[in-house]
Amino acid sequence: MTDDRHERIRQRAHEIWEQAGRPEGAHEEHWN
Repeated sequence: MTDDRHERIRQRAHEIWEQAGRPEGAHEEHWN
């Protein structure tokens, strides 16, 4: 995976986590 693609995925996972209300301990769920 290229660094650029990994960064886009990381940013999107963070957005999803924030939209879900920043649930503690659930950050890993948004990578799957």
